[in-house]
Amino acid sequence: MKMLFKYFSAESIEHVFIRDEHVGIKCSLPQDYNDPFELFLGVDLDQETELLATYREVVEEIPAQLTTCFSKSPVVAPMWAHYANNHSGYVIGFDVVQFQELFPEILIHDITYADRPSEALVGFTQMAAQRKSKREFLRTF
Repeated sequence: MKMLFKYFSAESIEHVFIRDEHVGIKCSLPQDYNDPFELFLGVDLDQETELLATYREVVEEIPAQLTTCFSKSPVVAPMWAHYANNHSGYVIGFDVVQFQELFPEILIHDITYADRPSEALVGFTQMAAQRKSKREFLRTF
């Protein structure tokens, strides 16, 4: 059985179980994240201004979808520290198969963190900046 885990602070757990047979999970829109480049692909900030401006315009036009994050493990110390209020909160496990059966419209994707921006992203952004066309960029994603 494949499981995904969600960490909660002790203060937020009352919102998770607000009523019987219900589990509430907070989702956020990308514009509400504290890092505007977090959800979308990374970009090298040492680029020319025109390229960064094009990148920002493209990111702002991507349809915003509610998003939440899970962990593949219930024992990740930084997750406990940050999301479960310094190890005083909770972690809840979800069976992935059952979750997808109950909510078939929800997409679950693995996220890979990289030390460098995607070369393809930089290339597409450069092309869009040179052509002054965000459509070229958006068509690729």
